[in-house]
Amino acid sequence: MTYGYKVGGRRVSLQVAEDRFAVRFREPSTRSDRLSAAAAKPEIGDIDRRFEVPSEKFTVLDVAPARARAGERLDAAVAAMDSDPTVERCSPVFVVGEALAFAPNRLLVGFVSRKGAKKILAAHACEIRRRSGKEYLVEIDAGLDPFVVTSRLDALPEVAYAEPDFVSFGSHLEQPAPDFGLTSPLAPDQWALRNTKAEEAWALQTGDPRIKIAVLDVGVDTDHVDLAGAIADKTTCLMLSRTTGFRNRTPGIPTGPPAPAWPLRCMTTPQA
Repeated sequence: MTYGYKVGGRRVSLQVAEDRFAVRFREPSTRSDRLSAAAAKPEIGDIDRRFEVPSEKFTVLDVAPARARAGERLDAAVAAMDSDPTVERCSPVFVVGEALAFAPNRLLVGFVSRKGAKKILAAHACEIRRRSGKEYLVEIDAGLDPFVVTSRLDALPEVAYAEPDFVSFGSHLEQPAPDFGLTSPLAPDQWALRNTKAEEAWALQTGDPRIKIAVLDVGVDTDHVDLAGAIADKTTCLMLSRTTGFRNRTPGIPTGPPAPAWPLRCMTTPQA
């Protein structure tokens, strides 16, 4: 089965990941229920490699390796979980660049005009969660296929676009630390360097003393050993509240090539 949706009248096709899929369990389901249901299926891979998305009530499961083709193994795994009474719905996982994504039970629906929008959404069992201009974030029943609902909505002349509100998760999975070849012994332990692809950025630019960097954060320790030689100005970074002012000096431990940094005066509340 192919999956996709339309943007600006053009269809966007999605690449299905054949080694995993997402499962939404019926409420109420405990962690033990989810583990037992998946572990009992030989079509499911190592349960310890699952990825929980608690806020979306989905669990991403691996497909067990087998001699069959990848697509056939995925179909078998989905069929096995679909037959379990604890499962509400199985959802494909899509490859989006270097990340992975799945479609929960939320949609983004844009209308040509707001007139009649609520009536149309109600007719398609869409519950409005938020509106921004002519765009509505809506929720559908957990057991419905979001691609079926978006396709029906997109066919209406009053609808400008309809698409699932995808949840991306692959880029946030913890990966083994690569060998950065940096001078700091703590570099392999710093998840942020991998998440921001810092090493790839340094391959393009390793710093220029003419470039000043403004750090907007809760505080900067300008005397820290990794920053002291790269501070362009000694302005203290403060956080102020309505009742009391206090200095928040949070040490940073950057490990890349030095560049001039300029701590700014930061305020948490509007000032007169």
